[in-house]
Amino acid sequence: MDNIKIPDLIRQQLTHGSVWVDKDAVHPHDGLSQALRASGAERPEFVAALFAMLSDDSLPVRTGVVAVLREIVSDIGAGNVARVLNAQRTLFEGVAPAWRIQHLDLEQVAAIAVASGLKAGDHYGIQYLREISRQRDWGFFVLDALARVDGQWLVDHAKGLVSHDHLGVLEALSPDLQLRLIDILSPYPPELSDFYTQAFWKRLPPDLAQQLRARMWPEG
Repeated sequence: MDNIKIPDLIRQQLTHGSVWVDKDAVHPHDGLSQALRASGAERPEFVAALFAMLSDDSLPVRTGVVAVLREIVSDIGAGNVARVLNAQRTLFEGVAPAWRIQHLDLEQVAAIAVASGLKAGDHYGIQYLREISRQRDWGFFVLDALARVDGQWLVDHAKGLVSHDHLGVLEALSPDLQLRLIDILSPYPPELSDFYTQAFWKRLPPDLAQQLRARMWPEG
């Protein structure tokens, strides 16, 4: 494949679905995803072209790029993706995709992709997701990533941000922050004691699980 033509091929796939065709493909980005996985030495050219098209004027092109964003966010860097999303908010916020992808808002799918590639020390990506977590009604989707790399901030702002049944956040925190989060969110509704199943508790060290349960339901 001629590297020079990769952007044109991607655009043609996302606007007409006519380049990478497979009997199992449903949407244009399915073929693009397959081509990306098989790109081998051409992957850097694919990634560069896709990143450049993230803020494309064409909605089908943006839709396709956002749909495969999780597959390339580690190549690009979560913070670099977040910069584009922040600078071009009107292209994503509240914008319905051209076809069905993971969610009904391009910004939501893109922000979740940023969260999936977030690393400690990525200050721009972290700041972007902090704002998303507080400003969007779907912001809870990025909380697990913040718990993983920015746990202290998340616990400090847990009131009104973290729900009692958000298992992913609790599991992603360090033990000391888990205990602090429980104290901040207490009291826990009694009916949630059954929501936290034995399968969940077994993923934690037994002594820590016992401590957490005792703080969540001290009268249980």
